Amino acid sequence: MPNLPASYFNRPISARARLLAPAGIAAAALFRGLPVAAQTPEATGDASAMLTTAAQTMTDLQSFHFVLTTVNGTTQFYEGLELSQLEGDVVRPDRFRASAKVHIVIADVDIKLISVGGRVWITDPTSGGDRYIDVGDMGASGFDPVVLLNPDQWILPAVNAVNDPVVAGPDSTNGVNTTRIDGTIDLKSTLNMNGTGAPGWVISIPDSMPVSIWIDADNRIVRIRVTGPILQTEAKDLIRQIDFSNFDEPIDIQAPST
Repeated sequence: MPNLPASYFNRPISARARLLAPAGIAAAALFRGLPVAAQTPEATGDASAMLTTAAQTMTDLQSFHFVLTTVNGTTQFYEGLELSQLEGDVVRPDRFRASAKVHIVIADVDIKLISVGGRVWITDPTSGGDRYIDVGDMGASGFDPVVLLNPDQWILPAVNAVNDPVVAGPDSTNGVNTTRIDGTIDLKSTLNMNGTGAPGWVISIPDSMPVSIWIDADNRIVRIRVTGPILQTEAKDLIRQIDFSNFDEPIDIQAPST
């Protein structure tokens, strides 16, 4: 404790509080961005309960919209092929569509994808329009790359498996009041349980990855941010962010006519 002059202790309590208030505000600002490892067991329990409720709320949804961005680093499938943004919709149990912005060497290309019942169609980037190509059942060989694009199959199932969760505090996400929960996840185990069968030369996932989850007042997950690589070609400090919205709004996803 700092050495305070004797005159400090002779001040009224309210006067002391006014003197300490600026220091308290400064300390709160200083430590706001630091890890919250010193949370109490009660806070950890609250965080686990919130995650359990949020996971169930998301499971009960029939549809939602999502936007996936890389906050830090790039999603690079291999040299010269990068995914800059992915946006799409999920309709349960087995319908998914997405629009991807892909950088190929020196050009930016927009690609659309539709998956219905496990069957996948993608637009032909050389056609200059929405001409879809039927690529069949992508998971027939045991590795379905669409799993890595659909958050309903790779990140939402991991919410129930967050390790050492703590309530990091209230926050605001896209203008919505939320509670942020920090922890770590074993995303590799989650993907293995989903049966992706991804070969080692494609996947490179750490055993533990930092994760932050934002939950709104209706117990819905509106944002997830996870740090670490999924693909062999990605940097260790890559940060993916997935924003969720349009919960249970009508979404019509049909197989395209080819």
